[in-house]
This record gives sequence, C-alpha cells and structure tokens, in this order.
Amino acid sequence: MPGIRAPLGFWIPSAVGVVLLHGHQSVLGWICVLMGLAWAGWKPVEAASLPAPAMRRRTELVWLAGLVLLAAGLRWWRLEAVPPACWFDEAQNGLETLRILKGDWFIFTPRNNGRGALQFFWTAPFFAVFGKTVGALRLASAVAGAATVPLVWRLGRQWGGARIGLAAAGLLAVSAWHVSVSRLGFDAVMTPAFDAAMLLCLVLGLESAAWGWWAAAGLLAGLANYGYAASRVSLLLLALAAWFGLRAFPGGWQRFRPGVVAACLAAMIALAPLLSLGLARPDLLGERGRQVAVTSPGAALRNLRATLRMFLERGDANPRHNLPGRPMLDPATGVLALAGLALAWRRRGFPQQLVLAWLGVYIFTAGTFTDASPHGLRMLSAVIPACLLAAWGLEQALADFRLETPLGRNLALAVLLLSVGLTTVHAYFVVYPCHPAVRPAFSPYPYEVGRFVRALPPETPVQVSRRFDESVVAFVSGRGKSMPELDFSTAAGTGDPWVRILAAPEEAPWFIREGAYLWREIKSQEGERFWVVESKPVQETAP
Repeated sequence: MPGIRAPLGFWIPSAVGVVLLHGHQSVLGWICVLMGLAWAGWKPVEAASLPAPAMRRRTELVWLAGLVLLAAGLRWWRLEAVPPACWFDEAQNGLETLRILKGDWFIFTPRNNGRGALQFFWTAPFFAVFGKTVGALRLASAVAGAATVPLVWRLGRQWGGARIGLAAAGLLAVSAWHVSVSRLGFDAVMTPAFDAAMLLCLVLGLESAAWGWWAAAGLLAGLANYGYAASRVSLLLLALAAWFGLRAFPGGWQRFRPGVVAACLAAMIALAPLLSLGLARPDLLGERGRQVAVTSPGAALRNLRATLRMFLERGDANPRHNLPGRPMLDPATGVLALAGLALAWRRRGFPQQLVLAWLGVYIFTAGTFTDASPHGLRMLSAVIPACLLAAWGLEQALADFRLETPLGRNLALAVLLLSVGLTTVHAYFVVYPCHPAVRPAFSPYPYEVGRFVRALPPETPVQVSRRFDESVVAFVSGRGKSMPELDFSTAAGTGDPWVRILAAPEEAPWFIREGAYLWREIKSQEGERFWVVESKPVQETAP
C-alpha cells in the first residue's frame, strides 16, 4: 500500500472532480480537480520509473487497423440520418463544390463570409463518385476525420512509443467531439488533420535533419490557410514548434538552417496565390475575422473562462457542433488528460512543450479572442493535444498501479476505448437525435422542400417561397441554383406543368385557395409542413 498512496492522492480527487463537473457541480468539482493537480505537483510519481514493455510490430499494426476501422464506423454509421437535414453552411459548401466540378476553379470565394477552396477540391471526387448529395458531402468529411487517426498514431509513436500512439489515436477515434464534427459537411474537420500532418513532418525533420520534411511541414502550413478560418494559426503553430525544436535538438540553428529555409520557402510558395488575392482585395480575406473578433478585455476574459470550462464542465451549446452543453471530453479522457497535463508540466521536454503550445494556441486564438465561446468547431484541433495528454496520463496510471505485463496493458487500453466508445455511441446516436434543439438547428424545412423538388422531373419549372433558405433548397434539390421567387401573376413561358412551393397558406392568392389549381399540404415524418400548388386544374367529380 505505501507504493500507491501517492498516486491515489491524485487519482481520487481528480476523478471525483471530473464527475462532479459533468454533473454541473462547478465549485466543488474544480476544488477537487485543483487538489488533485496540487498533489501531483507535490508528490510526483514518474511513469518512467516503470519501463513499459515493448509491443510487437505486428500487434501494433493490428491495433492500428482496428482503430481506423472503429473510427470509420463511428463516422459513417447512419450518416444519412444523423445529423438530420442540412444546414446552410453545408449547402453553401456543396454549391461551391459544384462550381469546381463544372470547371470553375478558384482558390477563395467571397460567399458565406469568405471561404478557402481546400475542402471543395477535397469533396469534388466524392460528388463525382457518389452523387451530388448531402450524404456525399458529409462522407468527404467523415473520410478526412477517419484519416486523422493514423496521423495521430504516428505522431504519438514518435513521442512515446507504440502504446502512446495507439492510445492517442484510439481516444481520437472514439471522441464524441471529433466524431460529431466529422459527420458534418464543414471544412473545420480539415484543421486537425493538417495540424497533425504538419507537426509530424516537422518532428521527422528534426529527428533526421532532412530538409525535405521541413519543406513538407511548411507546405502543409501554407495550404491549411485555404481551409477553415481557424487554420490560419497553423503558421504560428509551426513557428512555435520549430523554435522549441531548435532549442531541444543538438546542433540548433546551424544544423537545421537548410530545413528552416526550406520550410519558409515552401510556405511562401503555397501562400503566394492567397497573398496575391489579399493584396488585390485586402477586405476579402479578413472579413470573417472582423465579424467574430473580440477586442474588449472583459469579453476576452469571459471567453477564456468559457473555453477552459468546455473541456470538463460545459461544452459548446450549439446543437450543430455538440450535444448542447455536454463537456467536450468524456470523464475518462478528462481525468487522464489532467494526469498527462501534470506529467507534461513536470517534464517540459520538446514533446510536452509542443503539445502544451498546440493546446494553448487554440485556446487563446480560436477560443479567447473570438465570439460565441465555447466553440467546438473553431477549437476542434485542440482535441488532438488533449488525446495526446490523455495517452501520457494512461501510461502514468498504468505505472502508478503497477500494471506491467503486455496483456494487462492491452486489456486496460481495450477497456478504456470500449467504455469511451459506448459513451460516445449513447450520447451521439441515442441522446443527440432526440434532443429537441437538434433538428431545428439543421434547416429542416428547406431540406424537405429540396427533397420534394429533387423528386420532380428535372425540366419542371419550380418557384419557391423565399421563407425557405434558397441555398439549402438549391443544393438538396440537385438543381445547383436558386429557384425563382414566387410569382402567381402569370404562368406564361414557364411550361406545363409548373409547381409553386409555399411556406404558409396565406402566400397563395385567393384563386388558388378557392380551388382553381391543385393545392395540397406536404408533411414530413418529423412534422415539417409546406404547401404545393400545381398548374393542373382540379378535376370536377361527376354528380
């Protein structure tokens, strides 16, 4: 017992604190968490004191294949039903992808507050193969999300061996935070993938001193700027990582000067078209930043507090990004991440510095100085350093409680991933679809109108009420362009038959309501209603 009293001084209050925070017992929960962290600083027990047994390469690859399949399953299962309908941003991304398929190539679009074209080029092959549908749009995101898992495995393996890599990749695979965003047609899912790939290239460049890896890191950092707005901090993250690496690895600047130059040149080449556009249209690239920026010190402090709380206590309330209010980390990952945080703070080597910087960069840029915090979409890349911290925390736990055999460690990892995975399945596939705020957050009315129009013959002239979001109707309908606005003054030149779609009966003129045309109500299984007017006259019944 004397050997485990010190570890229990951390694990018991930390676990109790995280459970209390999940139960919205804020003050008592944070007291317990701080007590655990204070104990870890006062009575440190290093995981390195018990060397972890090596893992066979074949066993490691079997584990990795299983984790990738698990990640793919959680991101693709029931993709056509969860999340429901289609949100405006997804529809806009779909319409921009259709432009790419038509040969209208571009690097940046001013539409929808300004968007880089990275995701549109990624999604275009999925449209070409699987059709121009909401499902294909989300499938592209799901593949990007699943592809991030082996990148995290490789990165974790560089910093702690096979089990660290597998634990970090496994926790990402079953993370409800990452799963939920991977199932949306948003470009935010590209941010963690690019960050992981960029930092992996940099780490390989530091370990081998090969300038090619440095160039790849710079190229990825530059290309990330063509994606989600939060990805623009990738250059800052690369600069911090390079600075830590130059200080930590032998040889410093003299040894890595060719690599640093190669990284800078590659980043500039990748950024050149975007910089050229920015010089020609300086207002264009910064529009979204100006919209969401927070300049008030008081607001920034409130955002920082909300961002720090989002991991363990109260997460993103937007039902498109998260089960409203659910902490972004589950209890098990949260406790292990706290242990990894304490371990990283004590060791402060290059890997620990880089992971803490990665987390800090997003907390202070995407969280503190932008509005609507906590924001799971902008902060998505922070899930990877959280998983890496939790992987270190798992190794600390196994060492603390003397679990030394390979079988025991493999079972512990399997039990952890199974429990977190079941929590994610329950939260996302059982509770989330039934939450009353979820379906209304995904534009269900224009989505159902778009599905109705898609079922009509392609040549049928259609007019749609502007009460329905025209982007969602245009994309879901498969027509790729907005329908004309309602106009009952004449049907001349519109062909026969024609269709008018209304959001409410009062939008129809009196001669429609009195039966001069076919007039019917359409109701979806979930209760959304709209009204359809067709040009075919009503057939009178014989007496």
